[in-house]
Amino acid sequence: MEETDMVDSSPGANRDHRIEQLTTAECWALLERTRMGRLALLDASGAPELFPVNYTSHEGFLYIRTANDSKLRHIRVNPGVAFEVDGNEDDIHWSVVVRGAAAQVTTDDEIRRSGVSQLTTASVTIKPFYIRLAPSVLTGRRFRERGVPGREEPTAPATGPVDRGAGVPRSTRPNPIPHLPPFEE
Repeated sequence: MEETDMVDSSPGANRDHRIEQLTTAECWALLERTRMGRLALLDASGAPELFPVNYTSHEGFLYIRTANDSKLRHIRVNPGVAFEVDGNEDDIHWSVVVRGAAAQVTTDDEIRRSGVSQLTTASVTIKPFYIRLAPSVLTGRRFRERGVPGREEPTAPATGPVDRGAGVPRSTRPNPIPHLPPFEE
């Protein structure tokens, strides 16, 4: 595993943080045990779009179940996509990014073998279509969270609630993204 210096120019930054580059095998292990990711693609105007999706992996490909929606329309015009998953274990954060070509899966044999038809989604939308992502570039990294107890890095004592928007007028702060609680069956 390789290590590279993490560039952090913020005041008081610990210059000894390391980002560990993951091997291809480690990336696949994380992809195979994760079930939710983000599919990035370009719309007809060339603007990026990002979709949270359930997926499965099979024989070196990623498979996504979808409706007859903009994802299918966009990959027909521009099959180049990116896909990202991330997570954390204790104080270690990781992410895997896949770049490749996406295409609609149309053969019953591939749908059956991949297991993509068995994917369940949180959405109530019927999703009878399938996308295969063929990776051409696979990268991953992991790093230790800053300020974790037991680390050498000193932490400032808490003095009360932190206003992350201090000094920024409310009218210029971004609006939070609304979200729903997790889907329960």
